[in-house]
Amino acid sequence: MSLSHILGLVFSPLGAPHHALGRVLVLCATGLIVGPRPAWAQAAATGDRPLVVERPSFSTPPDLVGERRWQIETGISWRRLSEDERDSPLVTTAPNLTLRVGVHPRLELRLASSGVDWWTVGGQVSRTIANSAVGVKYHLLLERHTGLDLSLVPMVTMGWPHDSSPSASVVVTAAKVLGPLGLNANLVLARDWSDAPAIERDLSLAVTEAMSPNWSAFAELVRVQTAADQPGQWSVNTGIGRLLGSNMAADLYVGRPARGVAGAWRYGVGLSWRSRNRLGAPRTP
Repeated sequence: MSLSHILGLVFSPLGAPHHALGRVLVLCATGLIVGPRPAWAQAAATGDRPLVVERPSFSTPPDLVGERRWQIETGISWRRLSEDERDSPLVTTAPNLTLRVGVHPRLELRLASSGVDWWTVGGQVSRTIANSAVGVKYHLLLERHTGLDLSLVPMVTMGWPHDSSPSASVVVTAAKVLGPLGLNANLVLARDWSDAPAIERDLSLAVTEAMSPNWSAFAELVRVQTAADQPGQWSVNTGIGRLLGSNMAADLYVGRPARGVAGAWRYGVGLSWRSRNRLGAPRTP
């Protein structure tokens, strides 16, 4: 089964997107043919370390940026909180920043923040600043040795700048190559330290297929459960990515909640780049 069949099964019950960008993305992603293995899977066989970005999917891949390398991932996104465009605010978020720095062959440091939300309602614009999170990613298992890539990503979200309660989370991420497809599954556990603490449990499964050496696409199913006494909220995402050389990539994505879940279509674009030289090494001319 190719990614085009998977996307057809996922999106058929959701209805067609009403935004032009969403229609383009779904057409691009569902028009795939079976291509070569994903770039990160090809690299596992050759020993190279390709550029692997974490955005724009909810799922975090287990791959590391590389020892003494740094990588920045950023983008802009738009979403509405309901299908009613007249009354629902349009939320624009930027820069959706993630900074990754490799300090060991199996360990990287991480800093992440969605940045600023601009809320547009009835021609009026207000803004809020998101909190920031710091943490690490540790590569537990390597596919070339065990047949499975597995990493842990513990993060701590700070209360600044809203003087809110800090929280902690851990992502267990696993990836496996199955023929032309790459599978990435995540389990996310998060807890805050408020007066009434809640434990969040999230699950996701992403399927990636390479269209060519430089183009790829993904489809993703996500379940978010913010508290034990709350039902899980399902959503789907899909998007395409384009390598712009060996150290830069661009992406576009679209997603939406399942029927019966609050929210509407969301979409965005992004750019990621990695340092050409290792930290402390002479610059490449």
